[in-house]
Amino acid sequence: MKVRLSLITAVVFTGILERNRFRFGVSCISFRKLAFVTGALFAISVPSRADVIVSVTDLTVPANRGAFFLGGEFSNVVAASWTQNASFSGVTIDASVVTILPSFREGTAYLMDMIGPGTTPADEIVPPVDFTAPIGNGSGAVPLTVLFSGLNLAAGTYYLVLTAPFADFSDITGTGSPLTWQIATTPSIVTAPSVSIANTNSANTVNSAVDPFAPASVFLTDIQDVLLFDVVSNVPEPRTAGVVLIALAALFLGAYKALQRKELAGALRASQAVRLQAKG
Repeated sequence: MKVRLSLITAVVFTGILERNRFRFGVSCISFRKLAFVTGALFAISVPSRADVIVSVTDLTVPANRGAFFLGGEFSNVVAASWTQNASFSGVTIDASVVTILPSFREGTAYLMDMIGPGTTPADEIVPPVDFTAPIGNGSGAVPLTVLFSGLNLAAGTYYLVLTAPFADFSDITGTGSPLTWQIATTPSIVTAPSVSIANTNSANTVNSAVDPFAPASVFLTDIQDVLLFDVVSNVPEPRTAGVVLIALAALFLGAYKALQRKELAGALRASQAVRLQAKG
C-alpha cells in the first residue's frame, strides 16, 4: 500500500511540474531530469518500524503446548485484553491459533471495548473478521495469524475475542475442539510504557454460559494462563520525509541557479547586441 501511494504521489507531482515547467524557466531537458528524480524520490517506499504495544511470546518450545479451545463441542470463547494510556496508529493484531483438523480451521475475531453480559455490537471497535488458522500438530510454534491491521486505537481498554462455530467432536477422544488459541509455557511479556496486560477470560457451555453474540458471554477469569498474541504499531520513519524534502530543495535550488545563469547569459547577449549596433 505504501509503495502504491508513493507511486501515485510521484505521478501526480511530476505531472504538475511538467505542466508548469515554462513558469520555472528551466530548459525542457533539465526540467525532465528534475521531474524524473523528484518522481523517483516519491516512489521510494516509506520505511516503517514496528513499535510493540503488547507482545506475548514463549521462552520455550514445549513438546505439547497448552491451549484454549475455540468453538467446537463446548462453543468456547476466549478473550485477551490490555489497557493503553496513549493512542497508537497503524496497529496490527495477531494471535497464535492452530488447528489439527484441516476441515475445521475457520474462526471469528472481535475487537471490543467491553465483554460480558450486556455487550452489544455497538461496543465493537471495528467489525468482526473471519480468520483461517494454520494446520499444526498441536505442539510447537506456528506462524502468527493476522487478525486486524491498519487500526488507529485511542487510549482505553481493548478485548481481543476469538471463537469458532459449534461442532460435535465427541468422536475425537479428548478434543473439545481441534481449533485452539495457544498459551505460553514460559511467558515473556513486553508492553509499551503506557500499556498493561490483563488476565485471560474464557467462556464455554460447561462452566459458564455462551451468548449467541460471543463477546456477551459469561466469562471466567484465568489468572495463570497467558495467551500468545501481539499488538504492534507500524509507524513511518520520520527521517524519510525530511530526506525527500532536502533532496527536493537541492533540486529546485539547482533549477533556480540554472535559471539565473540563463537570464545572465541572455542579458550579456543583449548587451553585446546593443554594443554592436552602436558601433555600426
